[in-house]
Amino acid sequence: MNRAYGLSVMKFNNDKGGAPAPGDHSLSRVYDAGDLAQYFHVDTDTISAWARNGVLPPPLPLPSRKRRWAGPVIEAFLRGEAA
Repeated sequence: MNRAYGLSVMKFNNDKGGAPAPGDHSLSRVYDAGDLAQYFHVDTDTISAWARNGVLPPPLPLPSRKRRWAGPVIEAFLRGEAA
């Protein structure tokens, strides 16, 4: 795991859905609700509510019910830039 903006981040291989390929530095960061909750010092239920109410940018569309946010989108959000 790496750290950016105080958030723990995970990297996924976008083609295979698993661990990053060795030496591949072009992968996007992905934040989960726990990462965002830790950063904002709130509960994950608050992150879920913020996502439902449009306070946060929309999460990535995934086949599972888990929510993940693209790193560049969240990082732009934290800088106050429009998503």
